[in-house]
Parts: sequence; structure tokens; C-alpha cells
Amino acid sequence: MTYRTRVASVYLLGFFIDLINMFIANVAYPDIARHFDASVSLLAWVSNGYILGLTLIIPLSGWLAKRVGSKPLFMLSLLIFMLGSCGAGSASSMAQLIGWRLVQGLGGGLLIPLGQTLTYALYRSHERARLSAAIMLVGLLAPALSPALGGMIVDSVSWRWVFFASLPLAGAALILAGCWLKPESEKQPAGPMDLSGLLAACGSLTLILLGLTRMGDASGVNQGALIKTH
Repeated sequence: MTYRTRVASVYLLGFFIDLINMFIANVAYPDIARHFDASVSLLAWVSNGYILGLTLIIPLSGWLAKRVGSKPLFMLSLLIFMLGSCGAGSASSMAQLIGWRLVQGLGGGLLIPLGQTLTYALYRSHERARLSAAIMLVGLLAPALSPALGGMIVDSVSWRWVFFASLPLAGAALILAGCWLKPESEKQPAGPMDLSGLLAACGSLTLILLGLTRMGDASGVNQGALIKTH
């Protein structure tokens, strides 16, 4: 197996892990709601927390890769993701579950941009069609398989194993990344972080998700969560 095939394999595995975790928890909502006596709007944050963490960390991927290095950062991301998975599966309240899902997203959010950068750098422009086809295949399979896999796990074990189920895949990706990815010969200088822009993006995205979640909650509308401006 060539080096670029190994890098592409690690990237596709990370991509698959990310996509699976966006959708697999949805089938566990009824069991989670019964366990924590949670409302529909609160349940939405089980997915929103993951998406929020993923979306917030992606803009920092380039800056962090220059500061830390792509291989160490990729492996650190997998460790953070695994920590979040363990925490989400062991959560004793909805607040803990949402918080750990945010941690999961922060770890998983770096897997796609880092893996994509490492992989595409090894393929010439005319060779990327086959790589793009493989990426598209994973992008179609993961959302399609997630409900079935999640349903089997919930029916066979419990909703907690929907989160624990990602650990073997993440562990395999961590081992493969450690064995197959080569460290960069030299680190590129990283410019200053746009902290004000990052904070503004964090606040804006959080408010958008909160507003959309409350929009679907009739009680939230009645309580004046949405304000109509003229």
C-alpha cells in the first residue's frame, strides 16, 4: 500500500466517524427523552451540541496545524473525540450529555479539514477524481447506515452505546494515524489568531441554533422566545 493510499484511508475513516456521529444519535432520542424526562427542544441539542463544536473548531484547523503540526493535531483530535464519546455515553444528566457532545464535536471537527489537506496534497489534480468518488461514497453511506446501526444498538443494548460504538473506529483511526502518517519536516509559521472574529462567530452560531431550536418548541414561542421586529 502506497503512502498516499494510507493517508487517504485514515482521512476517509475520520470522515466516516464524523458523519456517523452527526446522525446516529437521532434514533436514540425517545430512549434519552424517557431516561432524562427531556423536552423535544432540549433533545435537539444532543445533535446541535455536536454540530456546534464541529463548526466552531473547523476555522481554527489551519492555524492549529501550523502551531502543532498536522499529525499530532489529528491524533489529539481523535483523543478528544474519544473522551467526548466516553463522557456522552456515561452522562447522568442532559446538561452533561450536551456538554460532552460539544467536546465530541470539537474533536471530530478537525478530522475532516486536516485529513483532506494531508490527502489532497499527495494527489495531482488529474488524480483527484477517483479520490473524490471515494469521499462521495463515504458521504452517502454514512448517513444512510447511521439510522439502522443506531436502531440495532439501541434495541440490543441501550442508548448509551450509541456513543460508545464510535470508540473502536476512533481507536483504529488513532493507531493507523500514529503508524502511517509522517510528521512534517518543518512547521510553518502561524499568524495571529482572529480572536474577536472567532468569538463573534461562536456567539452568532449559538444564537442561531438556539433560535431555530426554540422555533420548533411551541412553548418557547408562547413565552416570547422569538421577537418579531418591525
